[in-house]
Amino acid sequence: MENKGAYFAILILTLFVLGGFFATWSYISSLRTDVKNMELSFEFQKQNTGGIASSTDKITVAEQADKESPSGSQNPAEKEDAGIKIPTGVIFSELSSVALLPQTQLKVTIDSVIRYKDGQITVNFKAFTDTASSYAAFEPKYVFGLINPENGDEQKAFKLDGKFDSIPPKSASSGTLTFQGFPERQTIILQIGSGEDIKFYEFNFTDKTYKKTEIG
Repeated sequence: MENKGAYFAILILTLFVLGGFFATWSYISSLRTDVKNMELSFEFQKQNTGGIASSTDKITVAEQADKESPSGSQNPAEKEDAGIKIPTGVIFSELSSVALLPQTQLKVTIDSVIRYKDGQITVNFKAFTDTASSYAAFEPKYVFGLINPENGDEQKAFKLDGKFDSIPPKSASSGTLTFQGFPERQTIILQIGSGEDIKFYEFNFTDKTYKKTEIG
């Protein structure tokens, strides 16, 4: 009887040990599965994070481009002082400067005339060397002038932007002349040409119009 009781106790203990072993094995397997799932989750999250970073980079570049764009950096005060612009279709011929020989006929176009709040006047123009066989020079300051309609006083430009001392043949050069202007007047007369071939154009910045005129 004692032997049977001992065997029965050993059997029960063995069953408990086996049960515990299988329970432990099942728990370990479950942990391995969880770890694998976590690894896959991390990998998936890493890929998604990379995609989001790439998208963020594009947004940053777009924002930077917007910050660097001229329209985004314009000052409201600069826009207000853009001046009153009168586009023109004035075209005339002028002999090139003696600084470069042989002299040739240049075609000159006036793109626009602008009056600013302080009275300054800018004349935007182009000189074309369509018929030139070699480099030509142009002296705009001696070709353009402002006339005060009230007393006939002539004013020469104090500033020239553009390069006209050596214009290649069959090409064009753009420039801008700036005059001090007449702050008290909304109408000015632009004198163009040299020698005996001089013409006059009246610019009215109130009506934003211009016309050919004569002065006595």
